[in-house]
Amino acid sequence: MTRTLRLLLVTAAALLLAACPGPAKQDLKPNATDRARVDRIAKDPWAAPTRTMLPRQSYGSNGQLDRQAGERSTNVAGSDSRPIVAKEVEAATADGWELVAADCDEDDGHVRSVQLSRGDSLGTFARAIITASPDSSTAEDSYDVTVKVFVPHHVDKGWPQPPALQPEDTCLADPAKPSDEVEDVRSGKRFGPS
Repeated sequence: MTRTLRLLLVTAAALLLAACPGPAKQDLKPNATDRARVDRIAKDPWAAPTRTMLPRQSYGSNGQLDRQAGERSTNVAGSDSRPIVAKEVEAATADGWELVAADCDEDDGHVRSVQLSRGDSLGTFARAIITASPDSSTAEDSYDVTVKVFVPHHVDKGWPQPPALQPEDTCLADPAKPSDEVEDVRSGKRFGPS
């Protein structure tokens, strides 16, 4: 191996290692506050996650956060996502969640996602996102319905609180209505003042 080739390989290896993320910042590692928030979501009767996880620093994120606390998926028979998602929203609102956004495809009216929120303080806030995707693995018409729940990370000093919407005022009830947009809570920088 020539000296030039060795030098190029060593330089390339050094650049690759420099690009690897360092260890999580100590203040971004999950703590007792995050565990308590996930425990609360795990006990939520509607969200009822089958899998939980702690909010954490995103991988290679330079301080970005991943706030997912729980998830569940079910397969529901049906040929249209709208009534399937509407039934989930009805169950959620009966349990105290509030509809805050609905996103629908402008061409075919398919419900891409809806978002629900609950809580009145940083310790109780949560956001749920419902998605419904056609299941092509069976001969029967059905949808894979996924509910993902997000909570504030312990370093968040604020949390977006969009106003509640009535289902009939959204594209969930009327595909001609525009989609609603809210601030994304799934991941990103800390919320609130630094």
